[in-house]
Amino acid sequence: MKKSAVLINVSRGILIDESALMAAVKSAHLYGAGLDVVKNEPVKPDNPLLSDPRILVTPHIAGSTDVMLEGTGKYLSEVLAKYVRGVRPEGVVNEPKEPRTPLRQEV
Repeated sequence: MKKSAVLINVSRGILIDESALMAAVKSAHLYGAGLDVVKNEPVKPDNPLLSDPRILVTPHIAGSTDVMLEGTGKYLSEVLAKYVRGVRPEGVVNEPKEPRTPLRQEV
């Protein structure tokens, strides 16, 4: 990475070589890092990433914002309202022909 960059990872912890990240921050090649994920979660208290003030580690909650929570609630209510009317949700990736458990009881 470019000198003095800040590495941000909110994807998968395994994508980052944590030893190399520590070395890059300690040598000042990287200015710092923001990590919402680490290789081994939950992060152990003795993980060296937690002791460097230029590295911010959050407990895998970076997506939990007011905007995300409000949007998720709104989306879920729309999906449920459509489901009650028998409309297939747009976001379905796969739909088994015979679900293991019926989603609702036929009356």
